[in-house]
Amino acid sequence: MGLHKSIAFDDIHVAHSLEFANAATRGAYQGASLDIGRIARQLDDGTYYILQSAPNTWLSLGSGGGGGGDITNANNVGGAAGVFRDKTTTVLNFRSLVAAATSIVVTQNADTVSIAFGHILNQTLNANNNDIQAIKVASFNAEHDNGNSGATPTVNWNNGQKQRITMTASATMAFVAPPGPCNVLIKIIQDGTGGRTITWPGTVRWPSAVSPPIQSGGANAIHIVAFYFDGTNYYGQSPGNAFS
Repeated sequence: MGLHKSIAFDDIHVAHSLEFANAATRGAYQGASLDIGRIARQLDDGTYYILQSAPNTWLSLGSGGGGGGDITNANNVGGAAGVFRDKTTTVLNFRSLVAAATSIVVTQNADTVSIAFGHILNQTLNANNNDIQAIKVASFNAEHDNGNSGATPTVNWNNGQKQRITMTASATMAFVAPPGPCNVLIKIIQDGTGGRTITWPGTVRWPSAVSPPIQSGGANAIHIVAFYFDGTNYYGQSPGNAFS
């Protein structure tokens, strides 16, 4: 359980898991990547900090004072941060507190106060061989559209695991591999003529060595082809019949 210190009116507290005697001991702390987002209190002046990046880049959240001080403006939360709030008599409604790559969002609705601390993901996330657990839905930004195929299309799986292509000619297809083993899927759409065939890359494997009849179904027919990529080969599956 973290240590608690009141920083504002009656019902909002900051839960902090680290305490340092002074700036020198805080500066000597060597945090790991998993520590990013942890909150510390510096005891000599009552200032709160959040670990912005490892090993010891700290963002000031301002001083809680002896009995807890109000956060009322940007000066209370550190010069790099911005705070937006509405205050009426004794009610203080926080809308957002944002700084650099770290965000703190506080939302108050009626008598319920929700506080969320999080790292803004604006770059590739490397889980360093750790699990991602208890998610509900993993969705994708968009279905990547490769446009018209022509005769020699290249599907780059680094553009997304869900892709589409419109066959405007019988084609010899090439793949650019994703970073590692994963499942990928492509929607193949016949143009208004239909009957376009695909010669698949040599790394593609099919059940019984029989590729799906992509040319079937006529004009505007759709085939969905799924692959499991094991790091070397693509093991394909397709229902065979076209969607119309």
